[in-house]
Amino acid sequence: MKVMQGKEVCIISTVTEKLLEAFPGYYGRFICLHFARFLDEPIETSEQQAAYEEIIAFLDNAPSIDFPIEIQSFLVENTIQTTFMT
Repeated sequence: MKVMQGKEVCIISTVTEKLLEAFPGYYGRFICLHFARFLDEPIETSEQQAAYEEIIAFLDNAPSIDFPIEIQSFLVENTIQTTFMT
């Protein structure tokens, strides 16, 4: 989402967009496929930022999920980023 502030353009990312940036590829899309409807808001407060950082830390330290290549391809090909954005 872009917000005009004077002559500057400030880009505001939703939590979903930030998760997709943090976890590109099939893993990020898998996460967002399940949770995007709850995370379609920008981070606006320090509490929300702290919660986001906690989510990232948890996901970074979670055991890896090894999907079969067919599922990986399906997630990447059938869940384009704009699917998760408003």
